[in-house]
Amino acid sequence: MKQKKGETEKVSKGFTLIEILIAVAIVSLILTIIYGSYASSIDTMNYTREKMEAFSMIRLTLNRMNDELTSSFISSDGHLKFVGEEGKVDFISSSHERIFKNSKEYDLVEVSYFTGAAEEGASGSESLLARRESLFLWRREDRTPDDDILEGGEKEKLMEGLEGIEFKYYDGEEWRDEWDSKEEKGLPQAVKITLKFPDKEFSTMAFIPLGKSEIIKK
Repeated sequence: MKQKKGETEKVSKGFTLIEILIAVAIVSLILTIIYGSYASSIDTMNYTREKMEAFSMIRLTLNRMNDELTSSFISSDGHLKFVGEEGKVDFISSSHERIFKNSKEYDLVEVSYFTGAAEEGASGSESLLARRESLFLWRREDRTPDDDILEGGEKEKLMEGLEGIEFKYYDGEEWRDEWDSKEEKGLPQAVKITLKFPDKEFSTMAFIPLGKSEIIKK
């Protein structure tokens, strides 16, 4: 049949295979870019959250150590003493609070802070193979103080990833690497604590009211 004069010829036209493939490729590229940006944002958020949690744990740990060292206590007969080394400190603290009113616990508590590898059977311990790259910060607590402040009680892991810990003890004139209250006949005036990580160090200074000196030199 012939078209009438003046009628517009209608031509039916679809997409070719090549055009469909190009469109699919473009859409795939756009989706890949969007997913990459989303994944990168999630990774950044997770990294930031982990860093914030780590800094919060470090701050809380240093505050705890500061509070307990500030409350250091010794007895005049040398029964309760304070022993500090460059990488470890053992002392009696009066900061202990009894959870139960009639519990058989003292207001005083033996406390130790030190770094070391994971220990078999200890709370939160990991394999020694995983421990070769970094150290744990440990805290020991004995709620029944006795003659030996270096042993007894229970240990807990506070954090991991440290290269070490450093304690310095101020005698009123200079900072020292060691302290024995029996030999010094008293407590240090202050203790400086430094947590050492691979990329950064965090420090605080605990002032001890019962310490020997009243002057601090930073």
